[in-house]
Amino acid sequence: MNGEGRVSPLMPGCQVSVTVIGKDGREIIRNKIFRTAPNTEGAGAQGQLGSDMSPVFPHTTGKARACESCHASAKALGYGIGEDVGVPQPWNTPKIVDLATADGTPIPRSARVQVEPIAGLDHDWSAVVTPEGRQLQTVGSHFEGSGPLPQDMRRLMDRRNVCGACHEVVPEGNLATSLLHHVAATAGKTPVTHDAHMSLLHHIVLTAATFEVGVAVVLALCFAVAVVVWWRRRGRDAGR
Repeated sequence: MNGEGRVSPLMPGCQVSVTVIGKDGREIIRNKIFRTAPNTEGAGAQGQLGSDMSPVFPHTTGKARACESCHASAKALGYGIGEDVGVPQPWNTPKIVDLATADGTPIPRSARVQVEPIAGLDHDWSAVVTPEGRQLQTVGSHFEGSGPLPQDMRRLMDRRNVCGACHEVVPEGNLATSLLHHVAATAGKTPVTHDAHMSLLHHIVLTAATFEVGVAVVLALCFAVAVVVWWRRRGRDAGR
């Protein structure tokens, strides 16, 4: 959120970790991110990490981004790139860029640390808030009111992994979906392209909506008929 209380693009501002060398050549501070004053920027007594992400005010407009680029992106939600790639990206551990095993262990014996740990940065540089609502660094600190997207907005916006709602039963998790899958595979109708998949989902949504509305209408008609029959019988009984 920018200083006007509007949703806006976000970009790195002054994201600085400082190393200070004294006149005698000795290291005084290594890779330190200074913090804001206590109890500011959504932080407690220790203050917030003063590594700023800044809302920007574009001067031009263009084609709107795709829906899923926000609704299906942890980075757009403010959670950083770690959740999108499925691998945490903390910077409070040594960084070695070299051949490595699947668990990140360097393979060459001569591998050396390229980036020293940065204390307090237990997330990647693009993360500004946790899913629970804890702010991780300053956001637009020059403008009062700037900050991560509010919790309620993120809850409404988050549509990550909604594919699982279907694919936990497709293709073999349910008798009906399994049958339809085998029929589609035999007929060569299994969607393999983006457009074919979107078309199938569109068809499924319309079919499900039509069926549910149809059932509701039928039940309403049955209830109405039952009421009419009951009312007429009651009238006949009263006239005897």
